[in-house]
This record gives sequence, structure tokens and C-alpha cells, in this order.
Amino acid sequence: FKYACAYVGAITAHFNFMEDKDKMYKHIKLLNPSLIMFLDILEPNVCEVLNSEEFNNIKKLRLPVSASTPALNDEKFKIALFTLNNKLQNKSVKGAISLGKFVSYGQYYNGPMESVYEDHLPSNIALSSGTTGESKAILLSHDANNALAKQHEIADLGLKRGEKNLALVPPFLAFWDADIIGMAMSLGLENILEMDLSYESVPKYLAKHKPNYGIWSQYLWDSVLYDKNKDEYIGNLKKVVIGGERPDINQVNRFKSETGITQEAGFGASEMDSCFSVAHPNCNMIGSSGLPLPFNNVMIKDRSFNDLSYNEPGRIWVTGPAMMNCYYNNPQMTDSVIYTDKNGVKWYNTKDFGFVHDTGSLFVLDRDQKPLEINSKEVNLILIAEKIKELPCVKLCKLNHKDDKIVCHVSFDDLCNKTQEECTSELLNYLDNVFTAEERPAYLVIYPSLPRTPLGKVDYQTLDNLANNIDCEVIELEKNNIKVLHK
Repeated sequence: FKYACAYVGAITAHFNFMEDKDKMYKHIKLLNPSLIMFLDILEPNVCEVLNSEEFNNIKKLRLPVSASTPALNDEKFKIALFTLNNKLQNKSVKGAISLGKFVSYGQYYNGPMESVYEDHLPSNIALSSGTTGESKAILLSHDANNALAKQHEIADLGLKRGEKNLALVPPFLAFWDADIIGMAMSLGLENILEMDLSYESVPKYLAKHKPNYGIWSQYLWDSVLYDKNKDEYIGNLKKVVIGGERPDINQVNRFKSETGITQEAGFGASEMDSCFSVAHPNCNMIGSSGLPLPFNNVMIKDRSFNDLSYNEPGRIWVTGPAMMNCYYNNPQMTDSVIYTDKNGVKWYNTKDFGFVHDTGSLFVLDRDQKPLEINSKEVNLILIAEKIKELPCVKLCKLNHKDDKIVCHVSFDDLCNKTQEECTSELLNYLDNVFTAEERPAYLVIYPSLPRTPLGKVDYQTLDNLANNIDCEVIELEKNNIKVLHK
């Protein structure tokens, strides 16, 4: 359907109805479309947005529930009840026409309809707010989607025709178009789509479908370790891929010891049509984001835009055939992240911090952060966090700051056979003995698990809000000038 739309000059965009109402409104206003298509099942906030007076001139096409997936799964009964409930509550979009009427109108249209389809023309817009909360409309082309499918085919990732791919559909729908649909179709995989992306749902889906392949965050994969019925489906899994965050090596080792499977990782961005690098079968660098897909390239630059060599961490820039055209209707934002070199090659600044190992494997350490200056010395919070994570009892660690005071957010490994008090004491001694006065955190915030977004990623916004208001928190312990609190 996407390609048919492009034939008559349309651009398809996708909205995540789980996102807040204001964000959805801003996305539609940014795009200013001529036509909006939506499913019969709508949440109230979606109806409210689509019925906004400002969007009265936009044509609206109502699609049946069956258009959402090739075949309705076991959720059919729930969907039917949901649809009935909508009708009983009179939730509807004003002025919308049905798919049947839309097709009928098209049959009687005799006006001009020039063919505008070309590979490089836009295919779809991926709407994202990233970690900044600012709406971005990422314009992707047919060339990009086709290139990504071909890259997966050439890379030979160890997947075989007819095997099952379980796709837990996230809101960043570039991933849906390219990696879930395009990649699976090009490799001949049986593609299973499930819409509920949550910690509780992952083991249920694995038991239900018994897939051979899946990709989501390490946090969601860890739900398998606590599932008493995991032996029913573990034998079917061939590739367990981590996406959306950097894998923690301790967790990788624990997953392997309990399941016999080595977790692999990848790195992607909607701006690169979702996937840039992945752990090929010949890449055994645990903790890395794998090797760039064929025809992709990466360069590491310092803050003065000088080239860095292997194993030297810095800002990550990437290029490849699946790169976006631009941010739709926002040339200023596009120019801020795209660099064209002397050979005419366009590079995208991912705003991540990492390095390339001398084997060619990419390590993405964290989001790029400007180093702090404390007592006239530069302090790199990302490298400090990496050092803290070397302590076996630490599961995850993120650092931010309030002025020149470093705030350390940690969660402990619940399988390390130590009490939280023992882990806290061990970490405090480690901070005191290993780091200089400038590097040592002023605050230590201990969580059962770091806060997460609905996708399972670490919620940086929540961590930043806490750091900005750290002076209002109740301090439970102070040792070696480090204030400790629990969340």
C-alpha cells in the first residue's frame, strides 16, 4: 500500500496513539497533510485530536480493524469489544469516509494523475521525539527502505527462510517499515506482529509463538530469566538481539549461563532507517553494537571535529545508503546533524558517544554529553560511569549533574548474592578509592531498577528532573562526602 501511495505522489506517515495528545497534535500540525487514514478502533484522545477545528480541511479516511494486520490474532475478541465500546460511547471522527466510499470515489475520478514514482522520492515519514521531546519528522525514501532490506540480505545474519521473527512493534515506525516488514520479507521470514511492548508480555509472546528471532531492549529480554516456563520456548530461539540500548556485559553473561544463548546487539536510529550496525555471525565482541551493515561507514570525531583512531571514544557520525533525506519541513534541524564531506558524502551525527574497536566493532557507550569543568579540570561523565560499571555488584549506572555536582544513578545486580547495604558500602568505598575529588559523585541515588520509558529504554528525562531537584530530596546516609538516597 505504501508503494501504491507513492505512485500518486503521497507520503505515508505513522502516529503512535499511545503518545500523549499534545505530541500527536504537534505531529499533525507539523506535517499539515491532505489526508489522514485511521482505524475504527480509536482512543478518546485520538478522536479529540482528529476532530480539532484546525484539521477540518484535512480529508479523513476510516479503515476497518482488519487493515491493521494481515490476520487477526487471539486479540480478536478484545478488539471487537473495544470497537463496540467506542460505538456505544459515540466516539467518532467528524466528516470521515469509509474505505469502501473512498475506493468508489476513485473509480469515477477522470482527472489528471501523472506518475511521479521514482526510487529516490519520499516513501514515508517516521515521527519521533527522541530524548529531547522535540517533534521530528524523518523523511525516508524508497531507496533507503530497499537498501536496508538488501543490506540485511548481503550481511547473512544467520536467519533462514521460513523461520519465525517475533516483532514487538515500537512507536518509532521507521523500524516497522524497514526492519520489521522490509527485512523480514526480503529474507523470507514468517513475521509475527504483536503490539503490546511490555516487560510482562514478552514471556507470554515467546511461549505463544515460539519464535527463532527477536529484537528489543535488554531490560525486556531479562523478563525471560524470571519466567518459570522459559524451558518451553528457549530451545527455539536462535538469535536474541538487543536494540534500543547498549548491552550490559554482566547481564549478557547471566542470560547465557541461564539459557545457553549469547545476546547480540545492534545500533540504529530512525534517521538511518532504523538499523546501522548489528552483530554479524562473525562478530563475537560481547558488549559491542556489532559491525556496520554492508555499505555503511562510521567515523569518530572529537568536539573540535578532529578524527579519532581505533579505541578512542568520541562523537559518532554515520553514513550509508539507508540514510534519511532530511527532517521534513525543518532545514535548520537537518543542517544541525548532517555534514557533507569533500567527496559529497553525507554523514549523520547520531549525538551518541562511543568508539570503534580495532576489530571494526562499534561500541556505543551513551548519549553524547559535554564534559563538565570542575576545579578547571574536564570531567567526562560517560567514562566515569563505564568505570563504575566494572564493579560486579553494579547492574546499571548513569551519571548527570546539578551545576558542578555529579549525580550517580545506580541499580544493583539482584543476582549477585549481596544485600543492598553490602552493595552500597562496596560502591561507596570504590568511589572513594578509585576516583579523584573532581570525578567523585556528590550524590548517589539507588534504584531497584532505573526508570524506564514504555519502550524499555532508560528514562533520561526522569533522571535529569531528579538531578535538577536533588537539593529537595531526603538524604538517608552520607559517607566520604557522598550523599545517599533511595528511590
